[in-house]
Amino acid sequence: VPGAGPVPSWQRPLQRWLRGQTWWRAITGYRRLAALPPAPYPLQWALDRVVIPAWLGEGREATRRLIRALPSIGDAILEGAMLQAFLASFFASAKVLVLLASTLKAARVRRRLVERRRTRAARLIVTAMRRRLAQARVSQLQRKH
Repeated sequence: VPGAGPVPSWQRPLQRWLRGQTWWRAITGYRRLAALPPAPYPLQWALDRVVIPAWLGEGREATRRLIRALPSIGDAILEGAMLQAFLASFFASAKVLVLLASTLKAARVRRRLVERRRTRAARLIVTAMRRRLAQARVSQLQRKH
């Protein structure tokens, strides 16, 4: 059971033994199959009317075949769920990496922008000082002559 917490140490060998039993795997497979949401109507109709009868047959023999197939069906559903969880985790990690990379890039761009503004301000100050000094020299020369 997901989220049930840690398993006591005395139950672990029992769980391992149960997982190896075909009847237990059949019960687990049935639970996983029953927990699946129904497919969209056209697909569900095709499964119920065409695919399942063609695969399993009809009547008691179909029930026997289904019971024999339940452990494999349960394993396939579990593998699919694990693949889905892995992909969800992978894409969530990829999203986090993309967000992190874009944040770093934005910080770099912001630093460059601040650096350019400071450089422009320094150039403006230097240019103003040169003009002022030039004007002072011109006025000093005019006073001399």
